[in-house]
Amino acid sequence: MEMKKEKIPIFKISCMAVLYFLIVVLFPVYVRAGTKIDLFEQVTSPFISQGKYSEAIKKLDKIIKKEPGNDQAYNFRAFSFSKLGNHQRAIEDYNKAIKINPKEASYYSLRGKEYADLGNNIQAIQDYNQALAMDPNNYHNYSSRGDAYASLEDYKRAIQDYDKALEIVSEFTEGFLLLATNGTRIHCYAGRAHAYSALGDYQKAIDDYSKIIDIELIDKGLPKDSAFLGLSYFFRGYAYSMLGNHQQAIADFNEAIRLKPDDVDAHKNRGLAYSMLGQYQRTIEDFNKVIRIKPDYALAYVFRGSTYGILGQHQRAIEDYNKAIEINPGDPFVYRGRGDAYIALGKEAQAVEDYKVAARLGDKYSQDILDRQAHQKENILKLTCSILGFEKLFIVKIKKKTVNGFSANITESRIDWNQSDLRMAIDRYTGQITATYDDGGGPSFGRCSKASEKKF
Repeated sequence: MEMKKEKIPIFKISCMAVLYFLIVVLFPVYVRAGTKIDLFEQVTSPFISQGKYSEAIKKLDKIIKKEPGNDQAYNFRAFSFSKLGNHQRAIEDYNKAIKINPKEASYYSLRGKEYADLGNNIQAIQDYNQALAMDPNNYHNYSSRGDAYASLEDYKRAIQDYDKALEIVSEFTEGFLLLATNGTRIHCYAGRAHAYSALGDYQKAIDDYSKIIDIELIDKGLPKDSAFLGLSYFFRGYAYSMLGNHQQAIADFNEAIRLKPDDVDAHKNRGLAYSMLGQYQRTIEDFNKVIRIKPDYALAYVFRGSTYGILGQHQRAIEDYNKAIEINPGDPFVYRGRGDAYIALGKEAQAVEDYKVAARLGDKYSQDILDRQAHQKENILKLTCSILGFEKLFIVKIKKKTVNGFSANITESRIDWNQSDLRMAIDRYTGQITATYDDGGGPSFGRCSKASEKKF
């Protein structure tokens, strides 16, 4: 069973996010601004620090009306809009703050974050560039720009930015600064690991996930059952799987499942790893669990059905493929899998119908099966005619086009092309060999006889 490559998301580190913003971003700007109104006393303490962002916006509306030139008021209101998910309004407020105070680097980086949240990573990078030109040692901006590059799949530049951010935070080795920057370390290691995985360098990805696990295990600020810890084990396990180290992958998936017993992805990937080791019963047990957790997960039925097929339980495989088709009728590979199961049970007509559907849905492998089948039938007819002394096989090409192009389709009732003993087939058809075509409009074979050739 093939281990499918998954798109691995970048971790979203939210730990201490508000505290970071207040201490690292807002407070220094607030001090530099020398604002007349005490925004910390009137807005931050009673509203923002309590998560009351709508109330903060109402208060800031009044402050801005009194002090329209107060860039910090726009800054605080933009932050509040952002926390409520209104990124466009946040950008508008950062635009106003920058117009008032264009020399404040943090406004560009904060606006860049809003652009990134809206998926406009190119504009986000431009803002991070501006912020870094003004504040070249800001590790947060390198980390954020790395995220933007990764979102654009420019993984080499992303790695360079994560490297730079990690280089800067490496200077903080003890005390509060070490604890405060551990979130950034985890974020950068995770982002860099994702980039390495995308580039196929799974060993370097494993090294970075191992560093995350080390930080999380020793960081007293994070619980031992941290969700980040479980994700780290999961993604490291995935990287081990991609390197073919399925035993180590299973060990990591075990840890991920221990920390989150209902983790569908961990069970799924552990099941695939068991399959790669030939432990098919354990594979089925994991996919049973996946289906109990997420009964509408079509892929789980596909994988379990495939495993049943490996074990020779083809009817159970068909039942799983039926369920997968019921959930997701547009997946060509499910039809191909069910077709293979039908072939194993000797139900060739049903198999051909499934291969046709799979081919229509874009599965080239199924189309190849149909083409090989048609070619095999044609060759048997030619050989049969030759043995019986017929002069040649006459072929009429039908002009009607089909979705899959021309293909020779000989009805099963006319010649038993699966017989291992060709003589048996010849003995059954000693008078006249006829090949017909289906409604698809493929090539039609003429009737062969010693005396003459005749078109349909």
